[in-house]
Amino acid sequence: MRKSGFGRDSSVRQLKQLGEQIRRMRKGTGATQADVASRAGLDNRYYSRIERGEINVTYLTMMAITRAFRLCPGTLFLHGSKAENVKADVCILTSQMNADNNRKGLAQTAKFVKHVLGIYPKLAGGAVKRG
Repeated sequence: MRKSGFGRDSSVRQLKQLGEQIRRMRKGTGATQADVASRAGLDNRYYSRIERGEINVTYLTMMAITRAFRLCPGTLFLHGSKAENVKADVCILTSQMNADNNRKGLAQTAKFVKHVLGIYPKLAGGAVKRG
């Protein structure tokens, strides 16, 4: 019996988690599977199998998918507590910029955060302007 955490059950679970993360990203943008598949240059059925966790995706396919979303590839692996930690760090950074009245930096950071994490940082005085 393997103890490395990379047994068949673990691999299947990891593929399912990756597929679920990709599905969440897609649904968060309002895109259809066909939209993303087309932008990534993938067959619709193949892309659907990726979201269901049935395909062991190659690096190049992951890059194509994240390019279709205009996201950093690392976002595929941010989930659970790691994602919450990143979101918390971003909120701290944007709040500090807001306090320093750094509007240009704040707007650039908010735009980046919107595209990478799919969130709008909330500040003490309200949400960053969505744009």
